[in-house]
Amino acid sequence: NKNKMGVWNSITNFYYGLSTKAWWSIAGGSALLMFALPFIIPDLGGVSHVSVAFLGNAILATNDLPRLMEALGSYNHITQDSCLHGSASITSIFATGNGMYGKWMTRNAQTTNENYWGAEYEFGSCTPAQMLYGYDENLDAYNQDNYYYDDGRNPCFQDADGQMYLNYLTDEAANFEGHDYVVIADQTKRLATAQSRNQSLQTLETVLLPMLQDTNSTPIIVETHSFWSAYTNMTNLDDVPTFQSMIHTGCQEYAAVLKKGLPRQQHPKIAPVGLAFLTIYEEDEDMWVKLFQQDDIHASIYGSYLYGLVLYATIYRRMPPRSAAIPHDMSELWKQARRLDENSNDGTVEYPDKDDAIYLYRIADRVAKKGYIPKTLIKNYQPSDEWLSG
Repeated sequence: NKNKMGVWNSITNFYYGLSTKAWWSIAGGSALLMFALPFIIPDLGGVSHVSVAFLGNAILATNDLPRLMEALGSYNHITQDSCLHGSASITSIFATGNGMYGKWMTRNAQTTNENYWGAEYEFGSCTPAQMLYGYDENLDAYNQDNYYYDDGRNPCFQDADGQMYLNYLTDEAANFEGHDYVVIADQTKRLATAQSRNQSLQTLETVLLPMLQDTNSTPIIVETHSFWSAYTNMTNLDDVPTFQSMIHTGCQEYAAVLKKGLPRQQHPKIAPVGLAFLTIYEEDEDMWVKLFQQDDIHASIYGSYLYGLVLYATIYRRMPPRSAAIPHDMSELWKQARRLDENSNDGTVEYPDKDDAIYLYRIADRVAKKGYIPKTLIKNYQPSDEWLSG
C-alpha cells in the first residue's frame, strides 16, 4: 500500500506542477489513467511469505512439486523444504526418512555451497523430525545407531557422502524458524481403503500431531487424484468417481483426527486436487488423459501443474497471479526442477500451451477457491460390508 501511495503522490505532484493550459490538455487522458492504474501498477501487497514443508511420496516428488510452488510464488514469497520417499506411506516415511538419493542427483539439484564436498545435491531434509524441528536428535550419519530403517535411499546414510550432507543440513538450519504449513500426501489406495488407512490415522494422531503441536505448523492434507490404470490392481475401486469418493472420505477422516488436537488457527486444510481432476474427468476427457503419465497413474506436467495451482489456492485462498502462473514460456515454471518425468509417447516432456494452462487455472479456481464439487462425487462414501471384509 505504501508503494502504491508513493506512485499516486508522484502522479498528483506532477499534475499540480503543470500550467493550467497544460493540465486541461491532458485532463481527459488522466481519467483513462485513473481507470488503468490498478492494472499497470503491480499488486505489491496482500501476499505474505510462507514456508512450506512437504512430507510424503512420489505424489509430491513427481516433477518436483516443491520447487514448482516456489516458481508459482515468483521465487519470492514461498520457500520450501521436503522429506519425500517414493511409494512411502505416511507411516513408513517416519521409519525410512528421505528417499531421494539417486533420484535428485541432477544438475538442477546441485547446491551452490562449495564448503561441503560430498553434499553437492539438495535432497531435502533426511527425516521428518529434521524438517519440522530443524534438527533430529536421533539422526546420525550412516545411521550408526540403527534408529531408522536404512533402505539405501536416505542421503544421510550414504557411506561416502552421509556425514557431509548431514553437516550441510545442520549449518543450513542455523537460522531455522519453522514452517507455516506441512503438506501431507499419503498413498492413494491407503487413503481410499478403510482398513489400510487405520495405520495412517494412528501415525497422524500419535506421531505427527505432537510435532505439529510443538511447531505450530498448519497441516495441509492432499486429496490425491483417482486414476484408472492397467498397470496396477484396481479391484474393488469400481470406477474413477467412486475411487475419488473413497479418497475424499479418507481425507475427511485424516483432517478430523488432526483437528481434535490442534487449536483453531492450526486446523487442517484439505487441498482438493482430486476434486479438480474429477471435474476435468466429467467435463473434458481429452484433458483428463493429459493429466497422466504413460502409466495412467502418476501426474504428468499437466497434472503436476494442476497440483501446484490447487495447493497455492489452498494456502492463500486466492489464485497465483497469472503473470507467474501462465508465463509466455510454460517451461519456465520447471526451470529449477530437480527431475522431470516423461509424459509423451516419444519420451519428451510436454508442457501445457497457453490455452490449456488457462483452462487448468480456471478449474483450480473453481474447485480450490470457489468450492465447486464435481457432480459424480459421492459424499460421505461408505463402502459395503463386503468391501470392508475383503
